[in-house]
Amino acid sequence: MDGTAEGARSRKRRTHLRRNVLIALGIVFGIALAGGGILALHIQGFHRRLASECDKALDAIRKAGHPATIEELQDWYGQIPDEENAAPIYLEAFSKIVWDEEEMEEHPAVEGGLNLDAWETISDEDAQFGLAWIEKNREAIQLLHKASSFVQCRYPLDSELWPLVSASLGRSQDALRAARLLGVDAALHTEGLRGESTAAPARAAVRSIASLLALGRSLSAEPHMISHLLRGTILVIAIRSLERILSQTEIDDEGILTLLSFLDESALHEGIARSVIAERCISSRLYELPSNDLHKWLSDGEPTLGWRFSMMVARIHGWPQKEQLRYLGLSLELQELCELPFPERLDALAEFEEHLLDDSGTDVGHFRSLTKLMLQPHLKVCVRLGECIAKLRCARTALAIERYRAARGALPDDLTALVPEFLDSIPVSPYDRSPLRYRTLERGFSVWAAWDPPRRAPEIKITYAAGQEPPPDPAREGLPPGIIFSVKR
Repeated sequence: MDGTAEGARSRKRRTHLRRNVLIALGIVFGIALAGGGILALHIQGFHRRLASECDKALDAIRKAGHPATIEELQDWYGQIPDEENAAPIYLEAFSKIVWDEEEMEEHPAVEGGLNLDAWETISDEDAQFGLAWIEKNREAIQLLHKASSFVQCRYPLDSELWPLVSASLGRSQDALRAARLLGVDAALHTEGLRGESTAAPARAAVRSIASLLALGRSLSAEPHMISHLLRGTILVIAIRSLERILSQTEIDDEGILTLLSFLDESALHEGIARSVIAERCISSRLYELPSNDLHKWLSDGEPTLGWRFSMMVARIHGWPQKEQLRYLGLSLELQELCELPFPERLDALAEFEEHLLDDSGTDVGHFRSLTKLMLQPHLKVCVRLGECIAKLRCARTALAIERYRAARGALPDDLTALVPEFLDSIPVSPYDRSPLRYRTLERGFSVWAAWDPPRRAPEIKITYAAGQEPPPDPAREGLPPGIIFSVKR
């Protein structure tokens, strides 16, 4: 009897315990559920506040008269009537270019556009290959010359992110090949290897150089910074070609005036500022991409499990929106810096880069790397712009000296003799605002723009193979490093 009662009490205690445990678990689960709900509402509200801040930042950009999305970018660039637009002709020319990678690798000088120094000679093998290549691309060259007569160029922009980026990068590659083709054409004309009469090579070379400069100008409205790095490369090919032809033959006044009309400095400045605005429309979208798509921008291969987990944590903490806000602020700051004159711009860019690379403060994971990836190319382009401006000013001054020599029968004693008939004023170096320097040589002359390395001037380091070193250059003798344009005739 007592055993039966004790068993009943034991069962009752166990039943009571199970009920209490279930009640406790229910309370814990309820608290967890309520806490999770409260946390989810808090996170949702936090994300809404961040999204609202991003929207306000984009609205401020719109109020300043600039586009904030790819769709708005289309309208901001505007349309050009087909009959006034060089882009369709350039695109047709690009499609006609014959380019064999294996053959080009066997002739690196031709692959580089025969972009040689004045003292270098074109080998017979390169000359023969270059002539054959030019013949294959005769139609493309004619189209490039035709496009150079147009003032305006507006390449098509896709409204979707990936096609837009892909098309812009593809055009940059095509334009580089076209530039090298024109460089080879100019070099072979300069050497008189195209079979023309005495005066014809100079005129034909001038036409190819003018078409080179026009090709660079056609990229001024492109939304990617890589296009503006390419513009600098095209300008270098054109100016080195000009330096070579002036060292070998005289260009008539009509040819010089044609080249001066294409050596326009304002187009360089305008293109940089516009590209900062345009690329912001593209880059701000990247912070909204799904994790797998974002991985394509930052890394090769497939995203790992660790990558996916870190991105999940990042999105919970609102890191994409936080870094997007930082990116928008930095891009607006960079846009203002691009409006500064040289050399103040270079000083400001050095400070900006320190701020950009500063990893202190809130950790936003991979999104900080994305911001650096989007903005650092702008800094390279702006520094390269200083070099391009220096080269352009030296080239324009050299052409003014050539006009003086043709009119007076002798070189000027100094640059003041060119003002005001051939120059409005003596150009200055973009690095320190010192006037360009000029000296006569035993044969010809040189124009030199000083640079100041602390102001982020380009560092040029060239290594020559044994036995291939250039002869001593009297144009540089006694001068510190700088941008120099020499005419050895």
